[in-house]
Amino acid sequence: MGSVLFYAHFQLLVIGVSFEACRT
Repeated sequence: MGSVLFYAHFQLLVIGVSFEACRT
């Protein structure tokens, strides 16, 4: 279960970084 939460957090991190990259 912990690995699932870690994966979800990682996905949010990747989405945030890609969103910031697209904004510039």
